[in-house]
Parts: sequence; C-alpha cells; structure tokens
Amino acid sequence: ILIGIVAGVVAVTRPEGSMFALITVVYLTFRNGHNSGFKALLPIAVCAGGYELFRYLYFGEFVSNTSFAKVHSSLDTVFYGLKYFYEYNASSGYLLLPIALFGGISIKSNSKMFIPITFIFAQTVFLMVSGGDFMFASRFIVPVIPCIALLCASTIDVLDRRGNKIFASGVLIAIVTSQAVFQYASLPKKHIGFDNLTFRSAPHFAIANYLSINTKQTDWVLLSEVGIIPYYIDAKVVDYLGLTSPFYSVHKQGNFIDMDYLFSNKPKFVVLSF
Repeated sequence: ILIGIVAGVVAVTRPEGSMFALITVVYLTFRNGHNSGFKALLPIAVCAGGYELFRYLYFGEFVSNTSFAKVHSSLDTVFYGLKYFYEYNASSGYLLLPIALFGGISIKSNSKMFIPITFIFAQTVFLMVSGGDFMFASRFIVPVIPCIALLCASTIDVLDRRGNKIFASGVLIAIVTSQAVFQYASLPKKHIGFDNLTFRSAPHFAIANYLSINTKQTDWVLLSEVGIIPYYIDAKVVDYLGLTSPFYSVHKQGNFIDMDYLFSNKPKFVVLSF
C-alpha cells in the first residue's frame, strides 16, 4: 500500500509517472501475487484516476495540452528521442551509460535489478514518443538518474566481488570525476553564489513586470509561449502553442493556428518570443 501511495503521487507528478506506477504494479503482482498488486493499484487509481477526472471536468480532455502540442509521433520523433539519450551520454563524459549497461549483468544474481532496468527502458520509450526536449540539464533523464546510479553501483560491486578492488575503485573515481567535470561544463555560462537563489534577470520577468503595470484583470494578452508570465499578471492569457489554452481551440485540423480564435477577445498585448 505504501508503494502504491508513492507510485500514485509519482503518477500525477510527471507524464511518464503513470508508466512507472503501472510497471510497479506489474512487478508486485508477478513477485507477490494478485493481492499485492491490487493493494498497490488502489491508491494509484485514487490519485491518478482522481486527477484525470479533474482534468476532464476542468479542461474537457483526459490528456494534457502539452501532450497534444508536443507529442507528434513519427520516425523523426524516435530519432530525436534516441539522440537526446546520446547527448545526455556525451554531456556525462561518455562513461555513465556504458558503465550502467554493464551493471545490468547483475540481474542474474539479483532479480531486483529488473526494476531500475525496466524504468530506464520505459523512460527510453517515453523519449522515443516525445522526441526529447530542448532545455539544458537533460530534464527528461532526471527521473531515472537514481536507476542509472544504482546500475553503476552494481558494476562497481560486481568488479569488487570478483577481486578487482583497485579497478573497482578506479571506476568509481572515474564516474564521480567525469560527472563533476562534464555535467558542469555542459551547462550554460554561470557562477556559483548565493544570488543564484534570488537573482531574476530573464527577459520573461521584465516582460511580466511591464505587463502587470500596463494591464488590468479584464484585459487579454496573447502569448506565443507562456513561461512565468501568467503567474505575474492579473490579465487573462491565451497562447498559440496551446500549452495552457485548449489545444483544439487554438489549432485547426492540420495543425494550423486558428487566428480568429486567438484574436476573438481583442488582446491588448501580443508577446512573441523565440
């Protein structure tokens, strides 16, 4: 039941969370029987099912706007998803994923390693469906970093148990060093300081501040991307990507933008960002 509660919370946190939750239920069912799987499924159904019911009543759709806007499955999408995984491997110094892959051999002696392997495989499928992402720091890999770390630790454990203690220590040092160097180097220019927690200089903040001064609650603002702007202004917003606006209202059939809908409320400001 506790595992089901955790999985239920995960299911409403990220799109792939539901996928992880169902994998967990299947694993518990095969390992401990149907009763165990059902107990885990119940809180997942309450969390995820309740959220889906809310989404339908509020938005009129069972699927999120971002899914409609971003997920357009094709061979190109599959390619970009796998490319995303490769680029994460490159930004990790080319060591992390091969070492994790080697750690998968421990599944022969420890069946529990099936869990992190399955989660990583599921996340790979999610990447192939979504096509990855454009943001820094590989956020689509973040949900399975604990699984990757566990498999890397398994590699070190296998080497250590086979008597290669020096080599195992060397692999550990190589992993830690490569992550410290390559992950830092792959991020945009930055500095380390307390103001990282408080400093706000992005154009979005300046634009939002301007709009908050020059609009009132009855005004409409047309955005190309939403970002933080709606949280900083009282005016009503519509975006032509369909991330917050109903996707099928913003887009006509054939993925054309419905200009009549976007301008029907006579927006006071139009913000185009690229």
